[in-house]
Amino acid sequence: MKKVLIWSALITAGILLLVSGCIPVPIPIDLGNPGIEPQKFTIPEGTSTSLETTWASFTIKAEDVENAQQEAGVPGTVYFHNIEVTGKITVEGDLVFDGFIGFSLEKPASPTEGDMSIEIDTSQQNEYTLSISANDSPALKEALNEINNGKDVTLWVIFGQESYESSGATVTVEITNIRLWVTWTAW
Repeated sequence: MKKVLIWSALITAGILLLVSGCIPVPIPIDLGNPGIEPQKFTIPEGTSTSLETTWASFTIKAEDVENAQQEAGVPGTVYFHNIEVTGKITVEGDLVFDGFIGFSLEKPASPTEGDMSIEIDTSQQNEYTLSISANDSPALKEALNEINNGKDVTLWVIFGQESYESSGATVTVEITNIRLWVTWTAW
């Protein structure tokens, strides 16, 4: 009986702390796809160990950030502590692939590396998820600083191919969401 009373008191105290707002709660602010079209790459039959890169850009507008923040019910000026870019890679055909994906705040000249390695083997699976945050990418970290200063940010997403073996395949890379994280307390 004594244990039940102690646990009940602890649970009640925890609920009161949560309701009173003194426990910080991380809140995601989803911006969705910022207007970047899915990128399709045709991988020819054969093998290659040549580095090839391509890139595309998108802009995160300060106005869109403010609107998403209001829709999430987070009022006032806030400090975002992380940015996360998520997406997926879908492969049609047979492919073993090593490459990378990365971000830059300036148009790349000839990138040779990215923020995250991509390893594809369609004998195991045909769809892969992407998730890159400011912890993984210096460019995303700098973009987060710009967003916190109320500025529009243009990011270049870089797709790199280091090697592949294929009987012919099509790879589609799609950015599905950009999420900003803010920690919120009621007081």
